[in-house]
Amino acid sequence: QGFWFQVSRIFSNAMAELLLLSLCFGAAQGKHVAVSAGGAFIQMRSDVTDVTTFSKMRFIGRWYPEGNVMKHSWGTGTFMVRFRGSASLGASLQSPTYQAPHYYVCQVDEGPDIRLPHSSGTLVIAEGLSPSEHTIKCGRSSEASYGTTTLAGVVLDSGSEVLPLDASSHLRYEAIGDSITAGFKVTGTAQEQATPRNEDVFKTYERHLADAWGTSDWRVVAKSGISILPYLGGAEKVMELEFPCRTFWADWQGSCPIAWDFEDWQADVVSINLGTNDFAFGDAVTKASFQKGYKDLVVLVRSKYPKALILCIQPLQYSCGGGSAKLQAIVEGLEAAVEEMQQSGDRKVRYHTTGTMQSPWLDCQTHYSDFTHPTVEGNEIFAERLLETLTNDVRFFFPEKCSGSGPRCNGAVVTTAPSSTTTTTTASTTATADSSTTASTTATAGSESACVARPQSSLPSGSWATTDSYCANCANDGSVWPCDTDPLLCDCSPQNVTTSVSVTVPTTTLATLLSTTAPEDG
Repeated sequence: QGFWFQVSRIFSNAMAELLLLSLCFGAAQGKHVAVSAGGAFIQMRSDVTDVTTFSKMRFIGRWYPEGNVMKHSWGTGTFMVRFRGSASLGASLQSPTYQAPHYYVCQVDEGPDIRLPHSSGTLVIAEGLSPSEHTIKCGRSSEASYGTTTLAGVVLDSGSEVLPLDASSHLRYEAIGDSITAGFKVTGTAQEQATPRNEDVFKTYERHLADAWGTSDWRVVAKSGISILPYLGGAEKVMELEFPCRTFWADWQGSCPIAWDFEDWQADVVSINLGTNDFAFGDAVTKASFQKGYKDLVVLVRSKYPKALILCIQPLQYSCGGGSAKLQAIVEGLEAAVEEMQQSGDRKVRYHTTGTMQSPWLDCQTHYSDFTHPTVEGNEIFAERLLETLTNDVRFFFPEKCSGSGPRCNGAVVTTAPSSTTTTTTASTTATADSSTTASTTATAGSESACVARPQSSLPSGSWATTDSYCANCANDGSVWPCDTDPLLCDCSPQNVTTSVSVTVPTTTLATLLSTTAPEDG
């Protein structure tokens, strides 16, 4: 035991000497060497150090201190820093290791979005800046279930100064939802695996709502696969259990590790967009059971945000769900839960529809990446339609924060398309996946082996139709999806040689959905 103690002491001393040498050598060479001191991050250049304290920064989302660092799980995990006298700015981060790299969407002086990949170490956000004052904002684009992000501090040139940021007076908005709200595969396709690269919360409908309401103070509590009612034997935790927690937690943890303190930040507006996973995966879902589950969540949200406007959104899938009895029960249960809240005297709980099967808001064939999750364009259209009614409620209850008329508040943010090239203010190019949509086709007369999608009306309850463009691949290989599903989604019978079939509801069966998406789909 004494021998190993001596060995450890010698090793520790040697490491300390190496650290001291590296600090000296790094300073002599003008290189970046980072150390921690008293809850602040020190960035050493050739001759001067600069200490940045978190108290001067602004954090958006469920950030919390842990020792000398800041951490976040639920989004958007945005941090803002205002400074002058530095030609560059970086952030010392540790991103989740699962499916790294993760991506951060940043803005320099309210410029266009810049999407940067990161795993660990310093994320260089901007270079080539003038010595004048600048404000930089960055947020992680992947959902909480991937893990936490740790921020040790920001990296500035020697001689620079970090300036305090004024408290935001913007509308405070929180979006509660599932994978649609998380931005799951928003830039991906049905064939792609879900990764942080094709997930981006900053391309979702709630980002557009926040911009239209002129606020940068918006948060997200969203998880792919989450539901109102339990399924898979309760292994997938429902939103009522996840929402009060400081971080996302999984079944193996047993219970929420630490509850979130809601006193520090009170939402003005909360949107709830849930029910899609109850439709896709739920067991024995009825109007009564969904009504109770939904009301329990709304009551919980109301207890945490006593003065908030709670906007309850009909599942978008309803208009492309093919008349499913389960989906109808979910929608009726949701509406009944809102009516029950209103009858009890809570007039700030509102129900908002999202289209019908006869008049869907989105094109069921082209505005979804994989039959469930809206594309970038689909999210934009979804937001525009929501704004037609949601903004009226927001303006009625918060006229001081949403003045003007029409679907946008005065001071609305104009969203700029993300930059994909290096500029004088960025240190690296963006690494976003190109968004794509699926166009439908019909069988061509005279084709010898045409395969088309079976119409929704011919499929059993609980199955969703696909599109002709996917079924066309079955003519060459019947072993690939969706050619080998049960029940069959594609029809390759001879009569399709001269028959053109138009499918208006591109969905798929539960078995297909589980086999073509990540385990946390929803």
